[in-house]
Amino acid sequence: MYENKRSAVIDFRIVTRVDGAEEVTEYSGDASCVETEGGFYTSFEEKIPGVEEAVTTLMKAETYISDTGSEACRITLTRRGPIRTKMVFVTGEVTHCPYQTPVGMLLFDIETTELAFSQGYDGAAASAAYRVLQGGEEISQAEFSLQITYVAQA
Repeated sequence: MYENKRSAVIDFRIVTRVDGAEEVTEYSGDASCVETEGGFYTSFEEKIPGVEEAVTTLMKAETYISDTGSEACRITLTRRGPIRTKMVFVTGEVTHCPYQTPVGMLLFDIETTELAFSQGYDGAAASAAYRVLQGGEEISQAEFSLQITYVAQA
């Protein structure tokens, strides 16, 4: 089985828009990456505003053959710690997203409008634009971008 582990530095940015107001969350730091036959994984510790304890974030990017027979991309962001969630992004699909916060569980749907993943010699990049829905109603629009730069190995 193929497996390639690398150290990396990441820049992670989330922009959320609610009722015309925009909130930007940015994080930069160390990450570890693993490329396997089943997909590309990166994990990092993320500091979320208003949450004292760090959250571990795992991104999995994978390609698959869609129902139409074409190659498609799926990105899954899983967070563990005081905030636990699993967000699945597939262009044109609505996916369910349980979001456990320190004060309780929230249930959302994610409608992905744009999705991209690329990988090269020096690193990888992922991005998504999506709508957050609750009870079928839009509560926000958001986008994330993740830039991964491999660290040179000695």
